[in-house]
Amino acid sequence: MPPLRHISSKQSFIEWVKIILSRHETLGVLIWKDLKVQYGNWFLGILWAIFQPLIYLGAIGLMLHLGGRKHASGEMDPIIFLFSGIIVWNFITNAVNSTIAGIQGNANIISKAFFPRFFLVLAPVFRVVLDFLISFILLISIAVIRHSEISASALWKVPTALILLLMTAIGLSSLAAVAVVVNRHLRHIIPMLMYTGLFIFPVFYMLEHIGNPILHSGYLLNPIAAGMTSVRSIFGTMDSLPISLAIPYFSAFVLLLVGIWAFRRMERTMADRI
Repeated sequence: MPPLRHISSKQSFIEWVKIILSRHETLGVLIWKDLKVQYGNWFLGILWAIFQPLIYLGAIGLMLHLGGRKHASGEMDPIIFLFSGIIVWNFITNAVNSTIAGIQGNANIISKAFFPRFFLVLAPVFRVVLDFLISFILLISIAVIRHSEISASALWKVPTALILLLMTAIGLSSLAAVAVVVNRHLRHIIPMLMYTGLFIFPVFYMLEHIGNPILHSGYLLNPIAAGMTSVRSIFGTMDSLPISLAIPYFSAFVLLLVGIWAFRRMERTMADRI
């Protein structure tokens, strides 16, 4: 039983990666399992992927309207500006929350069988990518209906933003997985913290409107804020990054490495902790 429950502390990173690549079929099974949960009934699954961000759009729009505030979107359509931020924030939040749920839901499998535990992070993140793509198609549809400007030359920023957000989501999800395994009570706190990000990240305001220079610089380093800006730039927004995406990419890559490092340390005794 020890080989099933423990991973050698002497396992190198290269060996760890080789095991993950050699067991990619298991990752496919886990992704398919997650997809069947939400898209077992494909119509209701797609409806939910569309309905969830629209609910946030309606709630935030109503809040701003009743509060007498206007969307800080410059010359950009306020609905497109707001929805662009929502689908990016929703992607990160759902990735982290789905990972936490997957760790708890697969506790019995973790303790009884060996497979690369990192798949419990990758599977929900890759599954949420489908939700993001559905939401993005909805965003484009809304932009067409509202006759908003769409820059075809800027569409290359979509895969660029998606890679940036993927690294961020995997890094954050890895850290969240470590946290809930070390202290299971955090599975209630982390989702609550993720939802507060709706007001922390520039979902309904522009980076240029942040008066504090230190806070403004911090947002420029933030890969989530950079992802929002990349998506919005497709629609001719004035909310553009004054610096290259290289810095947010570096931040996301560092977050990814830290998340993987922390997960590997926890992974060795995960079956006993869960």
